[in-house]
Amino acid sequence: MYVIKLAYHCYEMVVNMLFHRDRKDFSEFLLHHILTIVLILYSYTANLRPVGSVVMFIMDFSDIFVAIFKMTIDVSDSIQLYTFLSMMITWFYFRIWHYPIYVIWPNHFGVQASTHPA
Repeated sequence: MYVIKLAYHCYEMVVNMLFHRDRKDFSEFLLHHILTIVLILYSYTANLRPVGSVVMFIMDFSDIFVAIFKMTIDVSDSIQLYTFLSMMITWFYFRIWHYPIYVIWPNHFGVQASTHPA
């Protein structure tokens, strides 16, 4: 999973640098991919693979609905509204509620309660 995510973001960064230089959000998109690559490499080298895998799954699941919304932007207003609402609901649920409450919180206190020496 790590290799696939790393390859995807490296590919997207190269495509962005070669073909999308004229976009208004070029620098933000490039920064996004560079930071994602750094985070994936850090998670792998720091042996945080279980938590990192969950984080990548949560982020990718909500990105599915972002991609669907982008594909339906030129379709009818009712389809666009439905995809926008599904995108916002999944994005907020997984990134604002589920991720901090069910991933970060238990892992934070699980590490603090551990008696295993570092």
